[in-house]
Formats: sequence, C-alpha cells, structure tokens
Amino acid sequence: MQTVHLRWNIFLSICILSAILVSCQTAQQKVKTDDIPKPAMAKVEMVKETVHGIELEDPYRYMENLKDSAVVKWIKSQDDYTRTILNRIPLRDQLKDRMRELIATTPANIYNLRKFEDRYFFMKRNKDEDLAKLYFRDGLDGEDQLLVDPMSFNQGEESHHSISYYSPSWDGKFIAFGVSASGSENATLRIMEVDTKEILKEEFPRVQFGLISWTLDNKGIFFNQLNATDNPMEKYANSKVYFHMLGNDASNQKEIFSNAVYPDLGIANADFPIVVTSKDTKKLFAFIIHGVDDRLTLHMTDYPSKMTTNMKWVNVFDVEDSVTNLALKENSLFCMTIKDAPKAKLVKIELDNPDIKNPELIMPEQNGVLKNISTSKDALYAVYAEKGLGKIIRLPYGDLDKKQELALPFKGEVSLAQMDNDTEGIIFNLVTWTQARAYYKYDPGNDQVVKTTIQPQSPFGSPDQFITKDVMVKSHDETMVPLTIMHHKDVVLDGKNPTILYAYGSYGSTNDPSFSFVRYSWLEAGGIYAVAHVRGGGIFGKQWHEAGKMANKPNTWKDFIACAEYLIDNKYTSPSKIGSVGGSAGGITVGRSMTERPDVFKAVVSIVGSSNMVRIGSDPNGPPNFPEFGNPENPEEFKYLYEMDTYQHIKNGQNYPSVMFTGGMNDPRVIAWIPAKATAKMQAIQGENPVLLRMDFDAGHGIGSTLTQGLDMWADIFAFFMWQFGEI
Repeated sequence: MQTVHLRWNIFLSICILSAILVSCQTAQQKVKTDDIPKPAMAKVEMVKETVHGIELEDPYRYMENLKDSAVVKWIKSQDDYTRTILNRIPLRDQLKDRMRELIATTPANIYNLRKFEDRYFFMKRNKDEDLAKLYFRDGLDGEDQLLVDPMSFNQGEESHHSISYYSPSWDGKFIAFGVSASGSENATLRIMEVDTKEILKEEFPRVQFGLISWTLDNKGIFFNQLNATDNPMEKYANSKVYFHMLGNDASNQKEIFSNAVYPDLGIANADFPIVVTSKDTKKLFAFIIHGVDDRLTLHMTDYPSKMTTNMKWVNVFDVEDSVTNLALKENSLFCMTIKDAPKAKLVKIELDNPDIKNPELIMPEQNGVLKNISTSKDALYAVYAEKGLGKIIRLPYGDLDKKQELALPFKGEVSLAQMDNDTEGIIFNLVTWTQARAYYKYDPGNDQVVKTTIQPQSPFGSPDQFITKDVMVKSHDETMVPLTIMHHKDVVLDGKNPTILYAYGSYGSTNDPSFSFVRYSWLEAGGIYAVAHVRGGGIFGKQWHEAGKMANKPNTWKDFIACAEYLIDNKYTSPSKIGSVGGSAGGITVGRSMTERPDVFKAVVSIVGSSNMVRIGSDPNGPPNFPEFGNPENPEEFKYLYEMDTYQHIKNGQNYPSVMFTGGMNDPRVIAWIPAKATAKMQAIQGENPVLLRMDFDAGHGIGSTLTQGLDMWADIFAFFMWQFGEI
C-alpha cells in the first residue's frame, strides 16, 4: 500500500504542475515587463589595444574596478530589474515550492564523512535548515552530536556564514575547521576540542583551501595560508605553510615550508605548498600543488623531533612523473599516474627507496578511468568508472594478485568516504541519475556490501517515472561524444519539449551521475534535461581532457553544439524550446556555443561563468588557472584565450538568444566584473531578446550558499527558460 500511495502522490504532483502549464498556455499569458523601469545602459569607455598581434576592443574595462561605487550601483540596478521580471513569471514560485517540498522528504542530508579512531565526522543539513552544520558520532551507530553551527559566527550580521572545510586530529579529539562569510570562501581557521566543544582562542585568517594536517602527537597543525596583501592580484601568489602548536597565541606560528624557506625546491608563485603527516610512518611529506595542474610534486623527510626550517627534503616525484593521487600504507606508497596511461595506472614505491622511475606495477591501465584509491586495514581499494558508472576493485596487501571486484547493489557513481588505516573494509557513496545517494559499507570478513543508515532516504528517492538514456553523438570532427538524456516516461518525442542542455568541459572534470530534487522538479513538469560529456572533461581520461584544452578548446563548444543538434534532429526538442546552461568554466562552453551558433539555442544561462578569458591575467584567480587555459603573456597561448573568450566574440548584427548571466559579488573564482561586462556588451547590441544580469550580493561562486539561495537561483533559471520557450 505504501508504494501505491507514493506513486499516487507523484502522479498528483505531475497533474498539478501539468495543469498549471496547460492553463498558462491556454491563456497565452505574457510576462508583462514594459511597466518595469529599465536600468540605464552601461556607459562606454572604449579601450583599444593590440596584444600579441590580436586587436581587442574592450568598452567596459572600467567595470573591473569593483571598488567604484558607480559600477556597483549599475550592477545592483541590473539585479533589481532582473529579479522584478523573474518574480512575475508564472510557475516560478510553484517550481521553487515543489523543490523545497521534495527536498524536505529527506530527513537530513549527510556528506563529507570521515573516520578517525572510532569517531565519525560529517556535515549535516536537517530538512528544516538552510545550512549544513558539523557533527560527529562515537561509533557508526552512535548518536549525532553537534559540533559547529556556522550561523553562530554571524554576530547579528545580515550575511550568512558557512563551513568551508574541516580536518580532525589523528585521535579525533580536536577538529580544525574553516568558516567563511557570504560565500566568499575567505575562510578563517578555528580549532575545537571535541569532547568539551570548546573553541580555542587562536584563529587564522586567509586559510582558504583547508590544506591542513595534524602532527602525530595531535598537539600541532600545519596549514597553508594566503598572502596578507592589499593587492588583489597577489592574493594567491606565494602562499606559505605555517606550523602552530595548540594553545599558543595565533601570532606564535612558524613559517615552515615556502619558497622563502626552501628556495632550492623551485616553488613557483602560483603554487600551493602543503605539509602532510601519516600515522603509518615516521615521515613528513611536503606536496606542491601547481595551480589547477593535477600532476603533483612530493618531497619527504624524516619526522623531526622539532619543527625547523632546515629539514633535508628528498624528492619523491615531480610533475614529469604525472602522479595525480596517492595513498600510503606503512612503508608502501601507492600512486595513480597518467604517465603513458591516459586513463591512469596504479603503481607502488617503497619509502626507503622511492624510485618512481621504476615502480612496481599494481594495476595497468584499464578500460575504465581510475578515479580514486584508498587504503584501509585489510586492502587497497581502487575506484574505476566507465562512462561515469563506477566499480570498486579490492587489492589485498598480502597478495595483490587476488584482486576482486566488489558486488555493488546497482551501477552508479561511486565515491569513497575518508577512513583511517585501522578500519577493516570501506564505506562509500553510490548514486545514479534516478537513485538517491546512500552510504554503503563493505565488510571483508563476510564479503558483503550493506546499505547503512548514515544517509536517511526519501520516499521519492527512487522514482520509476523518469527515463535515463545514454547515446553517442557525432561531433564536427567525427568524434563520438557521450550524451545523457533524462525525461519523464510519458514525454512524446514531437520536437516540442522544453529542454535544458548542460555541460562543463574543463580540468578533466566529469559530470558523473547524481541525484537532484531540483532536476526532479524540472522533469516532473515535463521538461527534458541532458548532460553533454564534452571534450575538456575527463569521462574517457586524460586524452579526453587534453582534446578540449588550450589549442583544442574549440572542441568543447563544438561538441556541445553537436549534442544540441542531436536533441533537435531526434525530436526531443526544437531550436525554439532548447536552452543551454553552464557554470564557472562551463561559461566558456555555453558562451562560445552561443556566439558561434546563435541559431541553435533559444535561451542561454551562464552561472558565474567565465566569459572574458583574455583578461585572465587581471583576475586574482587567473594565474593558478594558466595550466588549464593558457598564459596571456605567451603569444601562442594568448590566441587560445582569445578563441575561448565570449566577450570578445559578441558582435554587432547577430540575433543572439535570450541570455541570463549570474554572478556573486563575493566570488573569488569568477570575479563579479566578468558577468557584468558580458551583460553590458550584449545589452548594447541585442535586439528584442532580453539580456539579464542576476547578481547575488550575499554569495560567491555558489560554494557556501544557503539552500534557499540555491533554490531561488534554480527557480529563476527554470522560470526564465519556460518564459523564453513560450510555455507560459
């Protein structure tokens, strides 16, 4: 009876939403906007220059000064206008309410689970809360105990705070965590004693990325701290690792690893050094992260009795060795490397003789992409994925040849929880496009995978009314590109369906299966949602990434265009009913798709999207991203940046789709002037199709946003599309 009852509720919801759509269509209701005062067009202050032989025109460069009150006032007027329009769109509030209703059917959302000793730490957002809090429990089945409520740091401010990261001590008795205001990611590091829940007096600003490790005696921490500078362009330059003993004043911290301390190690300005410990060995490790390049540098030394600045570091591997991830068990260092293996192979070296040039091969390159590895007490576990569907291989330490593939309850995306080496087996997440995420535990004693109760489940978490289909699409150069298509089973392929096409396509990042009640509401209302796994991503490994990077970047948006045309040619939708969405670096994908083929899409939404790549050198977050997109000081690489620049390719005389750019005034990754400039330029040349700027003044890149902020954004996006598709 319960199953029938739930299905009936789903059916009723579809009927209600469908009735809303039909009634709007029948009435041919228009969104009245002519009575809303339009904000002033942005003034033009043309900058013309020739850079590496390429002539550039930049009429809105002055907007890059976000300290100019006139620029901020213009952005605010644009946001006010946009929100006034969006709030008038029928179905906007209904969709938001439905999203919240569906999300509330899950009692709590649990993520970032970690085990230290017998304590389990995790982030948890209860169904009636807007932000996640930090909890722990003693034992897997223990009672949840609240540690940190980020809103307690607000101190009466209108803005909100969120937890950016956390790191427990090895014994689970202390926990370091970062708190950021208004989605800025500008975290301040704090430390709490777990048993007493007392927050220690010391605090450290500018610890943005949570690159933290604890000493083996649990009395001190290492952390990467950004520069204290008034020059925003130096914010990420020359960061340093500091050491601090608990209980001392915050000023009593010691610079322990940096370019200044060890100039011979070649730490570049854009690098991020970190120091790491491991309970398994009396070694101290120093990593160097080279911006967004996933190939690491590692040095090590004997664990010192006292932290000094004259330690003798031994290089373990460098960038040319192409190690992208590792796991340590006693004296063995297991490494994922993409050297001569685009999908990654698994090798082992010994710490007493770390010869990365001649490692022991543990697992050669497989058909699937090696995504992650993790050590436990009994075995090494490796996660592979083929077209996003994961599998777990167990490799017992005593006999690595006796590897086995774990029997998972269903095929989906797999991610491992962080466990210590004293734990038998593993805990992992499993999720699909139509199956909500849950935690599972593998017990090597009985060789069983069991679903845990860590993540409460929703009665709507396994809907059977939605269809997911994976197809291969021929791109411009005959390359076959994966495309995932989701829709309600009753959708008729008549070319009339409102459709959203999403893609990212950078850093080798993959759009793996995920379950979303936000997407659920769109599918439930009759929409189609498709994900294009374009080049520049990593669904097929490093080669797929390289095929959409720098000089090859045009493949990213050309793949995206091909996927849109597939949806049109196969009657899923039509040019008047399809919209594109991309966020962050995905702004390159949707932006250049729009400028190259404005006839393909009816509407475009760029969420905190990168759209002015030739100015990457003027963005504080630019230099760490040079390895992915190009260095503007390099004449050849500047050509690549120009080619992927949406702003420079917006031209007069084109009939562009309707566009909404979104941004966050506190965004440290895609700074707010980037979407502002793109909006101003498009508004100056656009015809009847609207160009809107939606700017959140209490948010950044979306990281650390509240649930309400997220629902508001997606309700606005869905409503914008329905409006432009003529569905209301």
